[in-house]
Amino acid sequence: MKRIVYVLWTMFAFVVSCNDEDALDNRGENVVGEGVMSVLLQVDAPCVKALSDYDVVLGGESKVESLEVLVFDRISGRLERSAMLSSINDECVFELPVGAKIVYAVVNGPDLGGVHMVDDLLHLVDELTGRNLMQSGFTMVGSAECEVKSAVVAKPQVNVARLVSRVVLRSVKCNLARQYEKMTLDCAFLGNAYVCQTLGGTVSVMANIGGYQDAGKTLPIGLDGTLGRCPESLYRSVGSDVYSGQTFSSPVYLYCQPNQTDDYTCLYLLVTIDGHQYYYRVPLDKGLKANVSCAVDAVITNLGAPLPPDGVIQKGEIRATVVIEDWSVGNLYNAEF
Repeated sequence: MKRIVYVLWTMFAFVVSCNDEDALDNRGENVVGEGVMSVLLQVDAPCVKALSDYDVVLGGESKVESLEVLVFDRISGRLERSAMLSSINDECVFELPVGAKIVYAVVNGPDLGGVHMVDDLLHLVDELTGRNLMQSGFTMVGSAECEVKSAVVAKPQVNVARLVSRVVLRSVKCNLARQYEKMTLDCAFLGNAYVCQTLGGTVSVMANIGGYQDAGKTLPIGLDGTLGRCPESLYRSVGSDVYSGQTFSSPVYLYCQPNQTDDYTCLYLLVTIDGHQYYYRVPLDKGLKANVSCAVDAVITNLGAPLPPDGVIQKGEIRATVVIEDWSVGNLYNAEF
């Protein structure tokens, strides 16, 4: 008799498992039955749209060197499936156990070979130091949640967006007294700029603290031979003469990780006037979020701080208009330093 009861119970369990897609295990997971997921990938609008008032997007900003889609069980966090794709437009279809899922897409990211849990993925670091972003492409990440059922094809849409922030020196006008004749814009760089960020959005490692040095890359800053050090993405050499009353208007692009702390990321300009080099600073406030672009228009009105900088920036040396946007619509503030 005991044997008959056991057989009947087993048959009942089999019927429930095959027909009830909401059968749960002791963790509350849907684990029995198969479903299909078709993932739709697209690049978030800010990644491909230029600022409204200057239509420039560099080719490297939208480059896709690698793309991997990973599907995790939402309750346990375990990796269930993954696929490498060659483009955003590739079809990505998975057969999966029914249940709640989290889908991640990572573009141009670090090596994902050791990822087995969702936390493994979110703790990986995107590091700007030592990278040529225009060649390797910018790391982009996106995610979506969905429910996989046995009778319906799940179609989550994953929008990927860049982790970094972009800072553009859009223009510099020389408004010095005519007796100085001209100035030379030597270089532009970022200070108090983060260079590391986890795929989960935690930033670390601030470079060019105070705007002058870091352990990343050695660069000559200052006519006296003093060296500043910073990653490639934070520094651009310019070397353009700007005569009194004229404007330098070739955009200079810099990239850093987001910074919304009280230690503002600042844009620094080094300018040579009448044989002497001067230092100017434009604070970017707390608007540097992931996947935003910050445009700066500056007017040099007086001699700046001599090198090496001592942190004392007098008002009236530079006026700056700063626009921070999601590559579409942003907030404007004016500041004088």
